[in-house]
Amino acid sequence: MPGRPKDCLRVLTEMQAAKLPVDEVIYNTILRAFSNLGKPAFWDASKLYENMLSCGHTPTHVTYNTLLNIASRDHGHGVAEKALALYKTIPLKMRDAYTYPPVLHIMANLANNRKPMDNEAIKVFNEARTNLTNWPNEHVFKAALRACPNERNKLQAMWNTDAKMNPNGYVPAKNVQRPTSTAEAKHDSRVSARQARCPRDGWAVLPQRVRQPAC
Repeated sequence: MPGRPKDCLRVLTEMQAAKLPVDEVIYNTILRAFSNLGKPAFWDASKLYENMLSCGHTPTHVTYNTLLNIASRDHGHGVAEKALALYKTIPLKMRDAYTYPPVLHIMANLANNRKPMDNEAIKVFNEARTNLTNWPNEHVFKAALRACPNERNKLQAMWNTDAKMNPNGYVPAKNVQRPTSTAEAKHDSRVSARQARCPRDGWAVLPQRVRQPAC
């Protein structure tokens, strides 16, 4: 369902005018509405973020991750640069599995505009390797491939090394292929990935697709 950020902002204004309590959860909810809008909305979301700071509220990891997610789907002028500057302000302890994929996609958007980001993307990937508890992470890996396609072999080697050391299971990176146009190949790759995927608490955390075993 599409978000309705204008209505959310109206309610926020009314709450502030009535001097009703407003907290980080409310701001994060409005940011989520921008995320669900279905069209570029980073600059409007950024204004809300600035309002949040000016009112003395402290951003949470949800705040940062939602803003980065919005930015990753907005190819407008200056969005990527602004979002990467925001990323640098996020404390390391607040960066999680929902932080790194959108950042890498933002770097990929810059790379598509003929601004190579391979070195920066590799740094983000290496940080994720050391900072995330559940690793390897499929979403980070795929985003990194998009951000620095010229480093595919290097990324695959790191993925395979890390996955072999993970006691929860091992899925070689060679199973992650470039997108194909044939429906049959897509079906086969998805079936293979589903069969090889680890449990919910393993490295491939895709809750919406993983079916828990019956008790």
